[in-house]
Amino acid sequence: MAGLVSGPEVGEARLTDLLQRLFHPMGLACQRQPVEANRDNLLVRLDGDIPPERGGSLVLWGVHQDTVPTAGMTIDPFAAEIRGGRLYGRGACDVKGGMAAMIAALARLAEQRSPGRPTIVLAYAAFLAATGVPTVVFGPGSIRQAHTADEWIDLDQLMLATEIFYHFGNSAGGALSDPRSLG
Repeated sequence: MAGLVSGPEVGEARLTDLLQRLFHPMGLACQRQPVEANRDNLLVRLDGDIPPERGGSLVLWGVHQDTVPTAGMTIDPFAAEIRGGRLYGRGACDVKGGMAAMIAALARLAEQRSPGRPTIVLAYAAFLAATGVPTVVFGPGSIRQAHTADEWIDLDQLMLATEIFYHFGNSAGGALSDPRSLG
């Protein structure tokens, strides 16, 4: 998680490189899509039992890589400091926490290869936040925490989001009957 938060605020190429290095040892297929200089989308695929091309289920998890500017922050935006069960830094809540939960869940799914699991594609968009396009993001945290002077993510929220992504990706057809049952 700290590696996702620490770094420059402009140019997602560093983050895209980091993501590719994380997924390579898992044996997952990665495809970069250049958008503009230092900004690439990244698609990562974990095949399920039956490929979608042959009628299997396909689940898409999407997240953006960019963050809003750091002007006015009262903390070091890229220190990724942990205090009192919270990780502080620009993007911790929007949306690097959700990104970390997806990565952790996908790593477990790639290792376990449970029967009935759908194919999962993670789409890391280069600069969705900067476009002003309204989006709905599922992940840990609250809009009250995002884009604040001391943006943070509660580590317990991060763990719960990881479990939700894991159970969602581990279920036949990508369905989760009752997320409240996870905690």
